[in-house]
Amino acid sequence: MRRLWIVILVVLLGSLLSAVAQQKTPVLKAKPKKQPVPKTEVGGKEKKKQKKSAIQTGEAAIDQLVAGNYQVGLDLNLFFGFPRGEFKENNTRIGVGLDGSIFYHFPRTPLLVGLNVTYNIYGRTVRHVPLSVFIPDVTVEVERSNKYVIIDPVIRLQGHLGRMSLYAEAGGGLSWLYTETTVKNLETDKEVVSSENFSDVTWNWWTGGGVSVLLSPGEYNPARQKWASGCYLLQVGFRWLSGGEAEYLTPGDVNVEYGSVSYNVRSSRTDLWVLLIGISIRG
Repeated sequence: MRRLWIVILVVLLGSLLSAVAQQKTPVLKAKPKKQPVPKTEVGGKEKKKQKKSAIQTGEAAIDQLVAGNYQVGLDLNLFFGFPRGEFKENNTRIGVGLDGSIFYHFPRTPLLVGLNVTYNIYGRTVRHVPLSVFIPDVTVEVERSNKYVIIDPVIRLQGHLGRMSLYAEAGGGLSWLYTETTVKNLETDKEVVSSENFSDVTWNWWTGGGVSVLLSPGEYNPARQKWASGCYLLQVGFRWLSGGEAEYLTPGDVNVEYGSVSYNVRSSRTDLWVLLIGISIRG
């Protein structure tokens, strides 16, 4: 009887412990898997459309900026250079030549930038001599020229008053002074041979201004700050040019005696007063 009660107690105790263990053990629940979020991708065709749209937008902006405003100006002038200071002491002759400038006009502004080139002769002598001591019966023309070439970047600001434009400008660059002797055929005036006797290069800078008067049909557009394309204007201008120190020859500085040549080289600053008269064309 005692053994039966012990068996019953052991069975009840085991059942009780099993129930308690089941209550304390946490139930592990399976976590739901995260579903990948689908990514929105731009297809190849859509990318091409976006790129094309950006290019068209840029081109439209450029067209709006430049359309009707883009203009190139061309100046063609007679050049008169009056020596001053030390240069005048050595050479009193007025240089005569051609002056040309090409400009780009920035849209909707009074600003122009460009390049100026001047070619002028400040001295010239001509003599007729036998071709040589061995051929005295053939006469040729010997021409000696003293030349002054100027090459400068230039900046210009222009205003408008009725049919006129007023402008102020400045530039600076290089000056090339050289003397050249040319032998020509008297009958045809064709060059036979030529030689550079002497040359030197120096710097220059200048300021100036002028006035342009409209000659052709057309008008000035205040909103775009430019003349109508194809207009041409009569132009008168002046410059105060400061030239650097240079060595050069003037008429009479080349001496030819008994088959030998000697030079009387002069040295000074190369300053000028400049008068310009010409035509300005707006493209």
